[in-house]
Amino acid sequence: VCVGSMKKKVGSSLIRCKNISSPKELSENIHKVFLVYLDAVDTLFRKTLIPICKETLPKKGSKEMKHWEFLESVHHTNSALQLVEQCWINDVAPSITDNFEYSICKEDKNRVYADFEQDILSGLRELLAAALDIVGTILKKDQQKSDFKPKQDDVENLGNTIACKNACNFIDQFRQRTLICLDGRNLDRFFLVMGTRLYYNIIEHFKDIKQYNRTGA
Repeated sequence: VCVGSMKKKVGSSLIRCKNISSPKELSENIHKVFLVYLDAVDTLFRKTLIPICKETLPKKGSKEMKHWEFLESVHHTNSALQLVEQCWINDVAPSITDNFEYSICKEDKNRVYADFEQDILSGLRELLAAALDIVGTILKKDQQKSDFKPKQDDVENLGNTIACKNACNFIDQFRQRTLICLDGRNLDRFFLVMGTRLYYNIIEHFKDIKQYNRTGA
């Protein structure tokens, strides 16, 4: 709601700018109005919302993720940047007739986008590390020594271990939350990295299991 209202106000400001600016000053004035919009979005989301939400990520050794604010902040930030891009394509770019002013304005936009991308990717790396640490903590604390060394004749009662169930439940919850808040290439790359690192973490976990028999294996 806040971002939509901001975009409407910027649209009104751009219309007034076109009506009162002389042809010589129009491109520069449109650029200035757009910079105000960029700075407001940058301050609200990259400099305020994202850092605050990153602080809610679980600390090392946690068995659960109680807060999902960072993922939600990424979702809202992406929505805000989509509105900025719409404003650029529909209102700003067509109104800047001076080629030099256009190139400078585009550079300003791309610079802000690059800062957002860097901070979001940094946060996603921390989120992924936290999620993998939770899985590791669950396996370490919930895995029983007897899980892989059951009675030889107890094949019919074998099932998923408590550690396996709890780890899978968390991964499923994490996946569902991520699907809601990420999209496109960010989502594909995030799951690719997560799946690869999770695979090797599970392999290392199995290597630490010293007690097992053929039934448990």
